[in-house]
Amino acid sequence: MNTDSKIPAKKTKHKKNFLSSIRLTNARTHRSKKNSSNVSPKKEHKKQIRYAVKLSHFTASFTPRECEAILYRAKKDTYAEVAEAMGIRYYTVEFYFKNIREKLQCDSTLTALDILRKTDFFKRYQLIEGKIVEKK
Repeated sequence: MNTDSKIPAKKTKHKKNFLSSIRLTNARTHRSKKNSSNVSPKKEHKKQIRYAVKLSHFTASFTPRECEAILYRAKKDTYAEVAEAMGIRYYTVEFYFKNIREKLQCDSTLTALDILRKTDFFKRYQLIEGKIVEKK
């Protein structure tokens, strides 16, 4: 038998003044009413640069780090070499390429690279001294 709902809540007293009861208020509501004039404006997020490639039936866009990983992978043989060149962990490179494969809707990294080779991706974007440069 569940009797938890029938037990009345105990009144708790304030530690300093034992005669006054604690007000039961939502702390967030209380703070927001109290400091409503001092609310700071929301920070504007910088728009992140996206690197896009137009395919026959859709457009895929990549983050700068994904684009950098693609460009390094075109030159290097393994994820480990890409990770070393980018200064990140192997598993991060795996994660980037998982996202790239999902965006290009393919099953393997080699297929993804072949799809990108058929487009103008490697002609448009190049790595020069570790930075992505867009050629026009």
